[in-house]
Amino acid sequence: MHLDLIVGLPGEGLESFGKGLDTLASWTHSEIQIGILKKLAGTTLDRHDVEYGMVYSDKPPYDILKNKNLSFVDIQNMKRFARFWNLFYNSGNFQKSIDSLWPKGDVFDQFFAFSMWIYGQTQSTWKISLERLAELLFNYRVNEQGADDKEVAAILLEDLLKLEGRKIPPFLKPYAYENGTKDSVKKVAAQGHNKRQQRHQD
Repeated sequence: MHLDLIVGLPGEGLESFGKGLDTLASWTHSEIQIGILKKLAGTTLDRHDVEYGMVYSDKPPYDILKNKNLSFVDIQNMKRFARFWNLFYNSGNFQKSIDSLWPKGDVFDQFFAFSMWIYGQTQSTWKISLERLAELLFNYRVNEQGADDKEVAAILLEDLLKLEGRKIPPFLKPYAYENGTKDSVKKVAAQGHNKRQQRHQD
């Protein structure tokens, strides 16, 4: 399945959006696409403009800029949230590792904090390699959440070596050698046409 949540809907703030994400994530491990509200031609969204203080960009794709419940800063933070969510959760590359961020089920709060930390480290949402993403997740879990480094490394290695063609990132090699993992990938190829969806099913 492919599910969608939209940031910026009239009358919805971060708290209610977060509750929706927490609920949806508790129901499924399928892709959950997070999008930003756009005022498309032919829709009737303008009927909410005055009541909810809806302000949109005047340039395509006409993204929401702010409204009564979300400030401009809130929207910018959620754009980064959505991008990092796609890289870490929807990619399927960190299926078990990313779940360890929210053992109590508070998905939105934990991932929001993580996304803010990532942006503070990278000052970017683009051109971040898989190895760099893994290292960021490792450092956050160990240094910010106080998780055991060996446990975090073991789960990351399991995630990263699911697909053929993967190599052990240098920062994980000491943990891999300690556990007897060879410096080569596990020969498990994804089946079907969509490897990304396959990773979510494993």
